[in-house]
Amino acid sequence: MEGTEVADTEPLSRLEELEALDLEATYVSNISPLAQLDSLRGLNLAGTNVSDVAPLAELDSLEELSLVDTQVTKRECKQLRTKLPETKILCSR
Repeated sequence: MEGTEVADTEPLSRLEELEALDLEATYVSNISPLAQLDSLRGLNLAGTNVSDVAPLAELDSLEELSLVDTQVTKRECKQLRTKLPETKILCSR
């Protein structure tokens, strides 16, 4: 889905067995529906309008997360790293 005009993540919440999702350079800002994706191991949100990463805090299966060029602050990134210590999280702020 990278580089598409996708903005709504609600339909993705039904893909319960989804393991990787690339939303780079899309219009996504609300990622709350992604909190349902318990099998998700890789998530690329680089270049999106995402600013609230709290919905991801319970995704223990997440191995890699890119938040490069998003609205996520260093503080929020640090908090998420504390909640997901086994996840490789890339941030740019």
